[in-house]
Amino acid sequence: MSGSFWLGSRYPSLQGKASGDPNEALSTPLGFERFFPEPPPDQTLRHIGWTTMEWAVTNRQGMTFGLLLAAGMLTIIPLLPRPRGGKLAGAIQGMAIGTPLGVCVNCAAPISQGMLKAGSRIEVALATLFSSPTFNVIVLGIVVSIFPWYLATLKIVTGLLMVLVVAPWLARLADRPGWSRPIHEPPRLPGLRVFRWLESVLGTPTLRESSASQRPQGFFRALVWVLLHFPRNLWCVTVVALPLMLLAGLFGAVLAELLPWNSLLHLARLDGWVKNGALLLVATAFGVLLPVPMAFDVIVCSVLLNSGMPVHIVAALLVTLGVYSVYAWSLLGATLSWRIAGLAAVVVFAMGIAAGAAAGVLDQWHEIRQAQQTGQLAALPTPKPQRLVPPSGLAASELRRMARPATPMQRIMAADGLELWYAPFEGASAKRGEKPFTRIDGSLLGFKRLALPRPYQTMQPGVMHLGALAAGDVNGDGWPDVAVGTASGVLLYENLGGRFALQQIDFPPMRDWAICDVALVDLDGDGALDLFFSAWMQGSHILYNRRGEFSGAAHVELPRSSETCVAAAAFADVDRDGDLDIVTGAATFQSWFFYPSPAVNRLWRNNGGVFTPETLPGPEGDTLSLLFTDLNGDGWPDLLVGNDFDEPDRIFMNQSGTLVPLKTRESPIPYSTTTTMTFDSGDLDNDGRLELYIGQIAMGRMTELPKRLAPPVSSCGIFPEMADRARCDALVRFQAAVTRGRDTWSIGSCKELTDPAEQRDCAVTAYHWQRILVRLPAVGADKAAIMAECAKIPSDFVTMHDVCVAMAASPMDYNKSHKTLPDELPSVAHTNLLFTPDGNAYRDVTGKWRAGYGGWTWNAKFADLDNDGWQDLFIAQGTRLRLRNPSIVLYHNKAGGGFEETTRAAGLQDHSPTGASLLLDYDLDGDLDLITYPFQLTPVAWRNDSPAGPGFEMRLDDRRTPNRYGIGARVEIRAPDGRQQVREIKASGGYQSHDVLVARFGLGDWPSVASIRVVWPDGKTQELAGAALKPGRYTLIRGAR
Repeated sequence: MSGSFWLGSRYPSLQGKASGDPNEALSTPLGFERFFPEPPPDQTLRHIGWTTMEWAVTNRQGMTFGLLLAAGMLTIIPLLPRPRGGKLAGAIQGMAIGTPLGVCVNCAAPISQGMLKAGSRIEVALATLFSSPTFNVIVLGIVVSIFPWYLATLKIVTGLLMVLVVAPWLARLADRPGWSRPIHEPPRLPGLRVFRWLESVLGTPTLRESSASQRPQGFFRALVWVLLHFPRNLWCVTVVALPLMLLAGLFGAVLAELLPWNSLLHLARLDGWVKNGALLLVATAFGVLLPVPMAFDVIVCSVLLNSGMPVHIVAALLVTLGVYSVYAWSLLGATLSWRIAGLAAVVVFAMGIAAGAAAGVLDQWHEIRQAQQTGQLAALPTPKPQRLVPPSGLAASELRRMARPATPMQRIMAADGLELWYAPFEGASAKRGEKPFTRIDGSLLGFKRLALPRPYQTMQPGVMHLGALAAGDVNGDGWPDVAVGTASGVLLYENLGGRFALQQIDFPPMRDWAICDVALVDLDGDGALDLFFSAWMQGSHILYNRRGEFSGAAHVELPRSSETCVAAAAFADVDRDGDLDIVTGAATFQSWFFYPSPAVNRLWRNNGGVFTPETLPGPEGDTLSLLFTDLNGDGWPDLLVGNDFDEPDRIFMNQSGTLVPLKTRESPIPYSTTTTMTFDSGDLDNDGRLELYIGQIAMGRMTELPKRLAPPVSSCGIFPEMADRARCDALVRFQAAVTRGRDTWSIGSCKELTDPAEQRDCAVTAYHWQRILVRLPAVGADKAAIMAECAKIPSDFVTMHDVCVAMAASPMDYNKSHKTLPDELPSVAHTNLLFTPDGNAYRDVTGKWRAGYGGWTWNAKFADLDNDGWQDLFIAQGTRLRLRNPSIVLYHNKAGGGFEETTRAAGLQDHSPTGASLLLDYDLDGDLDLITYPFQLTPVAWRNDSPAGPGFEMRLDDRRTPNRYGIGARVEIRAPDGRQQVREIKASGGYQSHDVLVARFGLGDWPSVASIRVVWPDGKTQELAGAALKPGRYTLIRGAR
């Protein structure tokens, strides 16, 4: 029983908590996982009931194990010889029992109760109770890895005192007359008469106070005795422990409702000894009573510490949460003595107060020491500026001579002002992998390895997560080319027939710019894809395509406003005047304690090639994703704006060319995500209506996380080339040092780096930048204090100072946008969302489709990756390199009945943190391949080797309007038996990823395509019917009037 629990539940669950991000681990006020929809916070009674139910379900496995093991103890211990030794020896024995148990104090309480009822020595039972939640090896590993050394020391020392000092002392008190009741009284509980009658019928010994020597003789009688007494003892334990457990859960839910963690955090921003002392008393009492699951104390204290909770409050909670609770108090009181149970609570309370006082003193000393050490490292010589020189490419004319031409298209049909042109797919590669997808390092296909940026930029939020991708045929040869955004400009790779070669871009200023987003779209209506890109602190730019070449001679700048960078761009014919307009989504990447007022999103109206900006109404936010899609079916492209952090997402309905923002009561979706990073729309069940997917940080249940961290656990191990692995290892070393420094509030890990320049970057990032982003604003520091900290950063940390400029222009709202903007779209955390149309609105079907998990979601896109006729979901995810990372994710569509995660089976397992990705048929063999872009590394190709059916590609060429690629059009195809599929032509959605502007279909078992229906962006509908179109590449031309 113990082995099954440890191997199947407890240790996998603890490993998940150890591997996850503490800031994303808490899903409910008292637990790690969410099983039921959360009611609105203003419905207090419902919210208390919800928290209680979540607590009960979260603890069900541990509590079940606790009750079963308690019954086992009650059955077996009377048969064992009574251990010898004094009280301390008994406490050590109890510690040896409790440490490997790995259950929370609530689950250990019935075990301790069973031990007491079975005649175990009191100090053994108490030491088991206190040591089980405190000294589990994985929990200790978490403690020492995410807390400053003095907090970890206080946690361990107080735990040892509880086990080795307090437990023996309480046992001595219990030996005194009147301090405890007789434990071995025959229980008077309902239902025991049945067991006593069976004892008399079977003739088995009755186990009571005086019958410890009456052991059953013979195997059969012993077996019958165990089968009889174990359920009897289980009933005795359960009938007392279960009601008290439910009452404890309800009590904990009431406590969490009266004093939520956020409220405790805000209350901590107090001045004066009296107020802080009173808060310390309240927080300590809160920690003593609250019944929390295993490792909850460690995780929630890490979250509170990183959110700015004063150290003395965190120390008190870290010491008291988990080691005792109202449930343990009630069981000890009902079983042993209310005086002993109450005294144990008082001792835990006193230790919490003492730990808080000690932490306050130690923190001041530690802070002074860290500031001195950081100053010493920051004073190291400034590294010489090293310009990131991008590799040189070849001229477009030279590349054209090297390219292998695709099969030319032929006109096969003309009717109703339409022309349909066709070309077959190229032959598939002779090499086939063992799994559906084969990983190919980008360097083997022609993508260049680039020098890494300054080390600090690989751990500065915002800069570290840049790396855009775009795809499209820039020279009209039929092969999709790829544009890559880098820290040294845009690199354009021409597709030479399944391999890539770098093409020159004659725009020298761009080579010194870090690229935020990139897209290939036709903005002047000449049928050739132009290059749009945005750059850090440099605004947005368009390089027009001139016969496949790009240069400053055909350049237009969309000037920067006040944003740090345009992190998202979307293209659509907003006013249906025939040309493409642009929406730019601004970001500042500053602390979430600031309201990012400089992040102003703008609509750039295209007036005959002149782009005129219009400011979109706020509230502002760090916008990471923009999606144009028709939400209400009126034919006009509506806009979804996805904002990171607590600023709400926004929906703009298109009313005849005017984007009108909606409030909550008008929104077609009931809520959105909190840390939104991606949108996409697509028809998942082939009913002609488009589902909507929204992605954010969604790490899933902690019990399931270890399964997602399956080998290879080392993210860099996936690179076969030593050059790529060396670059990856360099990133790991620096990022791990900074992370360790941030978590433990110590730059000691920075000193372990061998390069002085890396030591300097690490110290500034782990100390000063962490204080600016989190620690100072979290404790209530004003803007002047934060700007003073910005001034301490050396001047060569340019991108940090850029963000400081944005902070200086932003008001502080201390992460309270949900309160200051109550009429905006509400948000939920910890899960991605999938909505399906339901009348005039959308309903949440995330649970039905099992689409909530996405890891640290960046780009999520729908596409039929196996050509079976149903759109799947691919998710690029991850935040930084570490030893154990989740993988990118593939959800396979089970014929419109839900998703099944098939990442490993498909051969797509990759644990490198990845932001951007492309869905394109780069070898033109009829199936969709993938190109992913791990942060700071080289793009990776995933060749599709095992489609389930043929492919069908449709490109639009609208020669009636400047919107030549038909962006915003709806393409429908039907099989001879009437089955349909629908695609949108989109130049928006996702995260820094712009796919080829075509409609891609998988035909599965379709014999042919019988009809094509297109709803053009101007609202006109045309159809080609009566055909029997075979798989291949098609272009549908709408002729000029």
